[in-house]
Amino acid sequence: MKKIFAKIHLWLSLPLGIVLTVVCLSGAVLVFEGEITRALHPELYRVAAPADARPLRPSQLAGRIGGQMPDSLHLVSLQLSARSDEPCMAAFRETGRRQLSVDPYTGNVNGWAESPAFFGTVRKLHRWLLDPPPSKGEKSVGKAIVGVSTLALVLILVSGLILWIPRSHKALRNRLKVSCTYGRRRFWHDCHVSLGFYATLLLLVMALTGLRGRSAGTARRPMRFSADRSKPLWRKSSPHERPIRAAVMNAEEAANGPQVVNRAKSRPKPKLARSITPYGTKCWSSLRRIALPTKPSC
Repeated sequence: MKKIFAKIHLWLSLPLGIVLTVVCLSGAVLVFEGEITRALHPELYRVAAPADARPLRPSQLAGRIGGQMPDSLHLVSLQLSARSDEPCMAAFRETGRRQLSVDPYTGNVNGWAESPAFFGTVRKLHRWLLDPPPSKGEKSVGKAIVGVSTLALVLILVSGLILWIPRSHKALRNRLKVSCTYGRRRFWHDCHVSLGFYATLLLLVMALTGLRGRSAGTARRPMRFSADRSKPLWRKSSPHERPIRAAVMNAEEAANGPQVVNRAKSRPKPKLARSITPYGTKCWSSLRRIALPTKPSC
């Protein structure tokens, strides 16, 4: 039986090893996207917090942003950070994922906060091998190759774990450590066997969650609220985003001024709250919906 698993482990690893290496390395680069982006443009992600000043209300921020931006852009949300030295991020209907960095104390616009084009290329390489689908939900060759390779990684890990199972206690001790005294070939063999065993659980979680993310079509979905009173609006987020409060536009309530709606009674199911972000529960407790004034239509 082990001979069959040995062939599965070998012949799946040889052709798909290059693809899996590219996917893993590009994913490791994307982990540091937020930190690198902040280091390249610190003026967009840091503000000078006055000693005694308090941030402006969302309705005041919306009014000052509207006075500095053209009428063709329609504000849809504001993301206010819990940290006093981080700016407010404004999203517009016409700009997609691009967000505007705004000083929450003065309402002055700092500039457009967007990830460098390099990370866009790396993301395409990680998800589609530089062959993105024509539109969301459609298929492409690169998308299929990455999906099949991720599924094959699960089989490689399971077959390798079966091959690792020792037959005696002595063999178990040898397979849990790396020997450095029996030559170079034994050293690399022990690295593959021992370190591979320790990394199996982590790699298996990465592969399964990667498959889940591909089937869902999106990854890391913080929640914001649309103009609808209860309809959640989902969108993809950059790793550096930490949404704490979501402010939304509502044309019907704009005439009545800012209103805070208590959402404690309409708290979603715990399963949904946990699936938002690793800190989704904390975010939900501080989310509030505020009506923002809209620009008069000409």
